[in-house]
Amino acid sequence: MKLYRMKSLNGESLRHVLDALVNDRIYLPHRRQMNDPAEGRVGIIQENSEFYIEVSMLGKLESKLDDTRFASFTTSVHNILLWAHYADGFSGIAIEYDFDVNQHHIREVTYSDETNLTTIEEANNVIDGKIPVWDTMLLTTKSAAWKYENEWRIFGDKAHIHIKPSSIIFGYGDSVKNRKSEPHPLQKLCKRLIIPRMYLGGDHNRLYAVPFPDDVSLFKGS
Repeated sequence: MKLYRMKSLNGESLRHVLDALVNDRIYLPHRRQMNDPAEGRVGIIQENSEFYIEVSMLGKLESKLDDTRFASFTTSVHNILLWAHYADGFSGIAIEYDFDVNQHHIREVTYSDETNLTTIEEANNVIDGKIPVWDTMLLTTKSAAWKYENEWRIFGDKAHIHIKPSSIIFGYGDSVKNRKSEPHPLQKLCKRLIIPRMYLGGDHNRLYAVPFPDDVSLFKGS
């Protein structure tokens, strides 16, 4: 399954990009590191229960959610808004991965403006470790305002998962504007690591990705 991760080439994001390319691994943050302050906010459906039971259970459930790690991806490299919002205004990159769905906990995000609720039974099963968080809606539901992201998430209980990128798409901002003369250092690194490179073309109506001329053979052999 091909998924893409848009990244800026500045600050902490650049460190994660280099780690992904050099060490073939993806960092999985916690939910409180995400950009949606309502991430994982839930309520419990209960019948004939005292309020203090709900508070106690919510605390344990919140702790379980905080321990769960996940990374966000999208299904298309042609999403203009994602390039603008997550790839530093088209100056960043998109990292393509080809995931084996049998080896990773990959879940599609559902978008809804309804309150994210769980039952007492489900909450207890999550708290007791009988059901992994990623097999519930607790961290796979977001506000409909985020629907344009077409997000999929990869879950885990460790800080990283290991996988080599299948290609890198450079935006048409600063990262590739001089590709015909002085390449961006990251382009040189990808070439040395034999990671196929592409660059973004198009306009506000349509985006497309084009292989670098000296990397065409890498794509033909894939």
